[in-house]
Amino acid sequence: MNAIRISLKSKPVEQLIERLHQAYAGNHLRLVKRIHTILYAVEGRTVTDIAEILGLSEQCVRNYVSAFVFKGLDSLQYQRPLGRAPKLTKTQKRQLEGPLDKGPEAAGYDVGGRSSALIQDLILTRFGVEYSPQYIRH
Repeated sequence: MNAIRISLKSKPVEQLIERLHQAYAGNHLRLVKRIHTILYAVEGRTVTDIAEILGLSEQCVRNYVSAFVFKGLDSLQYQRPLGRAPKLTKTQKRQLEGPLDKGPEAAGYDVGGRSSALIQDLILTRFGVEYSPQYIRH
């Protein structure tokens, strides 16, 4: 069955609309779509309609509604993904600024130009941390 409907009293709907305005003001597209999904479900629209209107998969629509049913407004909280921990600390990165600004000769190299391999060697020599030359370029 493609129908999805949840019933809410007026206060939670008002809270959703308030959060929707905040999401628009903060340019949080993902949250805007999530709140619209719930509001459309309250209106009684089908999963297919909601998915088509918002450019989401039908499973995503079901997931958003299910999360709201189980967690309420708490389902609208996003945490920044943790990602991979940096190999160098902020202090170590700052310590690299001087040698990189002054050039290879000041860092003890007999080369006139900078390269990813040279910076890779500098990081490895100073901090014992190995980076890919391709990553260093970025």
